[in-house]
Amino acid sequence: MKKIIFIIAAFTFISTLSFAQKKGKAKVEESIANCEGIPFKERKIMAVVDFDVTAKGIGRKIGSGMSDMLSNALVECNCYRIVERDRLNEVRKEQILKGVDIGTAAQMNQLTGAELLVMGNITEFQEKAGGAGAVAGGLIGRKLGVGAIGVTNAQVGMIVKVVHATTGEILISKSLERKVSKMGVAGGGTLPIPAGGGFYKSKAMEDAIEETLLEAVALIVEHQSDMAEALAGAYGGGTKSSHISVRNADFKSLMSLARYLSELEYVEQVDKKLEGNTALISVIYSTDQEALLMDMLDNSGLRLDIVSFDNTSVTLALR
Repeated sequence: MKKIIFIIAAFTFISTLSFAQKKGKAKVEESIANCEGIPFKERKIMAVVDFDVTAKGIGRKIGSGMSDMLSNALVECNCYRIVERDRLNEVRKEQILKGVDIGTAAQMNQLTGAELLVMGNITEFQEKAGGAGAVAGGLIGRKLGVGAIGVTNAQVGMIVKVVHATTGEILISKSLERKVSKMGVAGGGTLPIPAGGGFYKSKAMEDAIEETLLEAVALIVEHQSDMAEALAGAYGGGTKSSHISVRNADFKSLMSLARYLSELEYVEQVDKKLEGNTALISVIYSTDQEALLMDMLDNSGLRLDIVSFDNTSVTLALR
């Protein structure tokens, strides 16, 4: 009789955890409905940088792994254009960046074209194995089949931020936390080595990570219209931003073009960088992109050809 009660308690406990995950997925699906109908070219460009880790006793591998998983989840949402992680890693190696913060957001914006940066800080990451007594009425050491029923307690905490990549303004900042206790068969008190990610050991931790990331996705997608408005009007009504790449450039031509742009009365901000023989310039302005381009071609004093352009980026070449 006691064994039957124990089994019922175990299944009830597991069902409760499954409900929590389903609820999180439903929230994400509800939020994604807000993105339906947005053409691909009109979706904002987002990059998920490696998360910082301040939780004790763990390494940066966890921050990188969780940022990878969040990036993949955001791709599946079809609400944003997500910068490939390989591209981010390439940029970070080239620039010898130890980390991305609000102060270096504009640099990442220039190098990748990302308009929004997702940053995170892992503040809690713990998993502990224990007996079943806390969940199943004190039946510690009871046997079910060939193994002892045990409970693993897992806790994940993180702060997630979304930053305007041009201005460095924090658009979203929220602390997320999930605690999961999960029953399972434990042989000799040793938890199994994970299949998922290589940095957690238990199904409880897997569920805690998944629920935390589901909440992060729902939060980001839920505010997609607010972030679009912030990108459109960071410097007041009608302002725009363009990322300008100029091929065959050198330091002198970069400085000349940046100086010319900064003197235009409708230009609010100019950020510049030289990468090899390519000048990278980000401009905030309050006129039409076509008018900006015509001014550059006709009045900058440089011989420029237009290679390509869209709503947010322009590629030019110096003759």
